[in-house]
Parts: sequence; C-alpha cells; structure tokens
Amino acid sequence: MTEARTVIPPLGGAAFAADSRLLERARAVGERTGVDYTDDAAVSDLLGRHRVAVDRATHGPAGWIGGLALAAGVIWPFVGHTAPATAGRPLLAYAPAAPLLVLAAACLTLVRLRWKRALMHKELAGYREALGLARAYGIEPAHVPP
Repeated sequence: MTEARTVIPPLGGAAFAADSRLLERARAVGERTGVDYTDDAAVSDLLGRHRVAVDRATHGPAGWIGGLALAAGVIWPFVGHTAPATAGRPLLAYAPAAPLLVLAAACLTLVRLRWKRALMHKELAGYREALGLARAYGIEPAHVPP
C-alpha cells in the first residue's frame, strides 16, 4: 500500500503569498532586517553574498597559517630529534612545537570567530526566522540551506 504524499512547494515568494498571515509576518521580519524575504531574486542574491563571506572567513590567511602551524607543531616532536643540529639537545628537538601549537590555536580560534560572525549576520538570522515562520504555518521548505 502506497502513501499519498502531498507535494510541498519550494519556499519562495509564492509560498509566502499563499497565506496572508505568513506574508504579513515575513514582511515584518524583512522590515526589521532590511531584506524582502518574499522576493526570490533578493533572497538568492543574499544567500550568494553570504556564502562568499562565509567562505572568505574560513579560507583566509589566518586559516592557512593556523593549519600549517598545527601541522608543523604536531609533526615537529616526531621529526625534530632526527636533525643532526638537534642531536643530544632535547630542548631544541621538542620545544619549538609549543609556540607553533599556540599560534595554531590562536589562528584557528580567530577563523572560527570570523566564521560564526559571518553566519550570525542579521540578514541570515532573518532568513532563518522566515524559514521558521514558514514551518510554523505548515509550509515545509524543499531546501533549507545550512
């Protein structure tokens, strides 16, 4: 026996216009954030701009420096003692890993803070609120971006 499934329209301006109460609430969210969430082109542009901002926050110089410092800090204790210049000198063989790991932690923490700040932008928070309103009014979005 097969279940009858209802076809769920993708969330967009037409879905908001289907229910006047939802449209009113979505426009109120839009007024607060400065974005018309019922305009599909504006929402697509908004999501595109913020995708670039989030990517820029995570793939910048701090991310590269943090990743490289982390790799070097983890590998150093295993390789540092094999160099002829550090033979018999445990301080030189193992100590440089500590500042590298501190640098890595600082850079990667900065990357995470920038990433989180980009995700919590007021326009994206308003979009998540509009998605929540749609779900509360019985409209399931076909795709909810992360």
